[in-house]
Amino acid sequence: MKLKNQIPQKGKFLGIDYGSKRVGIAISDPLRIFASPYKTIIYQSKSQLFEEIEKIIIHENIVFSVVGLPIGMNGQITLQTKEVNDFIDDFIKKNLVPVEKIDERLTSVQAIKLLNHQGIKPSKNKSLIDSTAASIILQNFLDFIK
Repeated sequence: MKLKNQIPQKGKFLGIDYGSKRVGIAISDPLRIFASPYKTIIYQSKSQLFEEIEKIIIHENIVFSVVGLPIGMNGQITLQTKEVNDFIDDFIKKNLVPVEKIDERLTSVQAIKLLNHQGIKPSKNKSLIDSTAASIILQNFLDFIK
């Protein structure tokens, strides 16, 4: 992974698992050792989504963000990849905090396995899958930059 943005020396990071109906959000601790699920935003419009994200960035003092990019298993660009890239473009235009993208292949599968292991039924709690997937995306990035 080649980083296009300078990584801030201090502050919390935001992880985003973007979906067309729900967006999973995760936040790192201030030392950027652990990523934790934060919440899932269920939204009706992009403007509502960006308002919610901006509130989190301000409230949690976020300095950097990571968005999971869904790439096909064979490395191909999919319709969902294009949708997430459009979201990232809009995010950049909002100029909230710097953003990087990271391959998110199989993070939802990992999230489901993790929740099952904890005795949580993911089929009854889809929002928890999204925020857990966001935490996996963010944790992968945190581990990469160490």
